[in-house]
Amino acid sequence: MWYASPRRAFSSDQPLERQRVNKHDGILEDEMANKIMVGLGALLALVIGFAPDLIPANIAAIILVLGGIVYGALEVDASDASGYLICTIAVVTLAGSDALGGIPAIGMQLDGAVGAIATGMNGGVATVLAMGIVNRLKG
Repeated sequence: MWYASPRRAFSSDQPLERQRVNKHDGILEDEMANKIMVGLGALLALVIGFAPDLIPANIAAIILVLGGIVYGALEVDASDASGYLICTIAVVTLAGSDALGGIPAIGMQLDGAVGAIATGMNGGVATVLAMGIVNRLKG
């Protein structure tokens, strides 16, 4: 949703809504939204990893997948999504391997958090796939 975004260059050929600049500190508004989405996703993943009983598992998974779908639609360019897809493969592999489980005291919680991150990123992959198919069909 949120975790790996290839930085887009700011140029005059971007649509007008992408060129709006926050007057306070010069940060592009879409970059701020990106940071907020990544921060909320990471916070939710940590809550799922360290306090799994706080949010029901099915609700948390739905929130993560929906966040990933929104992130994939807004922040990942479907025609050049290589970086996002490679990062997703790495995170899903890490989540499935239980590699962090060997860390004393917090390994299992870190595995849960990485698994939650992988869930959100898979939502973004589904969006990138759908956008890629639509772009191919359009020609």
